[in-house]
Amino acid sequence: MNRRNLWLFATVLLSLSLLAAACGGTADTTTPAGPGPGGQTTTAATSTTPAVTSKPSSNAPQYGGMLTLPLNADVTTFDTWTFFPAGPVDLAFERVWDGDWAKGAAGGYGTNEAEWNSSTNIRELRTGYLAESVNWTIDPDGTTVTTVLKIRQGIHFAKTDTEAGKLVNGRQLTADDIAFNMTARMTDSRAMAFLYSQFMRDRKAIKTGPWEVSITLPIADHGSGILRLLDGTLIFAPEVLQKYGNELSRWQNVVGTGPYTITDFVPGSVAVNDRNPNYWLKDPVGPGKGNQLPYIDRVKYLIIPDASTREAALRTAKLDQMAGFIPETAESMKKQSPNLKIGPGGWGGEPQLFMRSDKAPFNDIKVRRALLMATDFAAINKGLYSGQGQTLAWPYWKSKEYAPLYLGLDDPAMPASVKELYTYNPDKARQLLKEAGYPNGFKTEMMLQSVTSTVDYFTMIKAMWAKVGVDVTLSLKEAVVINNILDREAYDQLIVAYAPPNGSWPQASTLTGRTRNNPALINDQKVTDAVAHWNRTAILDAPAAMAETKELMKYVLDQAWAVPSTRYPQFTFWWPWVKGYSGETTIGWVAVYWPRYVWIDQQLKKTMGY
Repeated sequence: MNRRNLWLFATVLLSLSLLAAACGGTADTTTPAGPGPGGQTTTAATSTTPAVTSKPSSNAPQYGGMLTLPLNADVTTFDTWTFFPAGPVDLAFERVWDGDWAKGAAGGYGTNEAEWNSSTNIRELRTGYLAESVNWTIDPDGTTVTTVLKIRQGIHFAKTDTEAGKLVNGRQLTADDIAFNMTARMTDSRAMAFLYSQFMRDRKAIKTGPWEVSITLPIADHGSGILRLLDGTLIFAPEVLQKYGNELSRWQNVVGTGPYTITDFVPGSVAVNDRNPNYWLKDPVGPGKGNQLPYIDRVKYLIIPDASTREAALRTAKLDQMAGFIPETAESMKKQSPNLKIGPGGWGGEPQLFMRSDKAPFNDIKVRRALLMATDFAAINKGLYSGQGQTLAWPYWKSKEYAPLYLGLDDPAMPASVKELYTYNPDKARQLLKEAGYPNGFKTEMMLQSVTSTVDYFTMIKAMWAKVGVDVTLSLKEAVVINNILDREAYDQLIVAYAPPNGSWPQASTLTGRTRNNPALINDQKVTDAVAHWNRTAILDAPAAMAETKELMKYVLDQAWAVPSTRYPQFTFWWPWVKGYSGETTIGWVAVYWPRYVWIDQQLKKTMGY
């Protein structure tokens, strides 16, 4: 087993194309209006903070310095249509709302309600960025939800020396800009929200006040729609799109309101972001509370596809921070570079194995249960992850933010019949197969991506199942082919595919609907009704909806629709001169916001010989 390849593959972003947020409900709900993440409503057009100021201190933040980060792959586009922009793009733009930095560790000064190292879609952990407040109300007819955005005043687009920058000329962001961007995501075929949200295509965002924008969506789709529009939209100046059209993908045409501007890009080598002196946000927490952000003058991304080369760059301080270490490589890095700081970095894992539940033999629950019992999860965890892995990782895995909905194998409420599924028992598996009419087992086909780590992992599963008479043929496909097969339901038996992460809750698209996110093709009325109910509950009371989710898991897990792939812990390393940082990677759904909050202790870096 090539564990490095397992890690490399697992660090790729999960497919999030059909994520959902809280939706449904029967009454009004609001996000309290307030000053936002900076502690105040900002009206100044520019920052007066110099690029480099005070003497170094272990507590008080200082301005200046450079943060160097890795990119695992080249940047192929700088446009904002995607949900998953590259780091340099993410730093140049902003969203309407997203994760609240202060709700995490925030360098030791946050509330620690969130870990901020995986996709998180929980209303109570968000805060307004370009919006001061986000309020939604169930409309009187009970079929739609109207969301009202109060746009923050005094935010300006960055001034750059490019033609696009001169076109925008540092003007103030307006409600018209937000309405334009939201509508474009729903109606422009280049936008991911348009591609994956057909229910949006006849909708528009409406300017309903000088600093107010309203969006009305069907109640059943409110959560997923708001997620894609507010958390998934980087706001650009409309005039840039109108003038440059498809050339929006060029870095020279990047003009946003973010803390940094893109000032250079060499394909396959480096991308450079420089501090935006026109930025608006203040430090929300800690000894620098109220300071103008960002602290760091420059963020440089080195494009390093090879993992070993990235690790060497971190050890030699050519990189300041790097995430995605599995336990094995984390131990090696700690031994070789004991001065590095380390923090938790979320969970990685192979895609899940789904059994098509509407066709024989997997429409028989005895067959599905037999195959889980024929899988030695304990051996996988011990052999690959030193026993640190998380066996029960579908449809949700355990995380701090989503702990209330997770039903673990050690939970007193977990039914014995589910615990039985995750206890290796080939004899019971053979007996169940016999009862299902397969005394000698059967032959089956498993479709999966032709990626070394994935093939290695499921070759182990194939060998385990052979011991109970199930002969599996591995059919290797490219990723685009797998997605096409999923979309056409062109598979009859087994398929390996990514399920949406915890951030997809509460829509639970892996449990309902006919989409690529439900590869088992689950069509169970009890599940459908329960998901619809907690969808509506979540719009008013997320904790109550999570409790409903946890209760349903007793039934879902007992049906054995999927064979979960054990998830393994990941770790983040950084040099101690990166201050105000606790290992965060994703602040909210997909936002890489953390560099705007941290600072570089330049004297400490020099003292350490760098």
